[in-house]
Parts: sequence; C-alpha cells; structure tokens
Amino acid sequence: MKLPAVAHFEAGDHFRFNNLAGVLISFASDAFIRNFLLLGSKGKKEISVPEVTVHIFQPPESMSKEEAALYLDNPRRVIALAHLWALLERQPEGESGFLQNNRAENVCLIDKCGAEEKGCCAAIAWFEAEGWAFDAVTLEDLKQRLKKGSRLIVPSTPLL
Repeated sequence: MKLPAVAHFEAGDHFRFNNLAGVLISFASDAFIRNFLLLGSKGKKEISVPEVTVHIFQPPESMSKEEAALYLDNPRRVIALAHLWALLERQPEGESGFLQNNRAENVCLIDKCGAEEKGCCAAIAWFEAEGWAFDAVTLEDLKQRLKKGSRLIVPSTPLL
C-alpha cells in the first residue's frame, strides 16, 4: 500500500476522541498518550515525511525468538506516525481494507517516541461499534503480541 509524503504532522491535531479529524477513536492507553500526545503543545511532530509503500509482515510459526529479534531490531522496519494516520484515514470507521478490523492488532514500529525519543511500537485495533483503540508497546511486548495474531506493518522500501 502506497502512503503519501507528509510535509508537517503533529499527532495532537489528528488523534482526537471527538472525531473532528474524521477517524472514530474510542480509546488511547496511557502509554500511547505519553509517547505520542504529550510531547510539546501538539504531541509528536514529524516534518518532511517521505512517501512510503508498506506491507504486512506476519512471522511464520516456525520463526524462533532469535530470528524475530533480528527482524524487529532492524531500524529499517520503522514507519512514521503520519503514515499510520494515513492508513486510519482510509478506514475511519473500521471499514474493510489494509488494516485488520476484527479486534486483532495492527502494529508498527515508530521512531523517536516519548520524551526520551526512543523507538517504540504503536498498536491499534478496531472494536465494532466503539472505534479504534491505540496502545504503545515496547519491542519486547511486540515480540509477544505478534504471536497472538497481531500483524506488523513495515515499509517495503525503508525510510532510511
């Protein structure tokens, strides 16, 4: 799925509970708020985000923990929060599309999260009649979640 370049993105202008931005949001965990929305006056800011093509990676059952760690620890797996938002805009009320809309998580690695600007993962899931729910998880948590039906959204061509 090809996602557009974004000149300027501030998370607080988009991730809103009142649906003014057009995406039905039902819940954001404290970790998501801390890592993406409490930075500066309008949350995480991204400038000059290039276009990217993303695809879904679902680890095979046979993948060992070591192989998963090598795959996930690669900075070339990172996408921008602006790209996650672009995906949400295509399915604002849980319509069928690229993102899973069956309560299973869609997960992506985001660079420079929180006050410490470390990498973390954004996990989103659609809950029928409620909306999109958001969480932020560590890489270690992600390794466990991928084994429970979550899908990882990764760039086909790295942003680096």
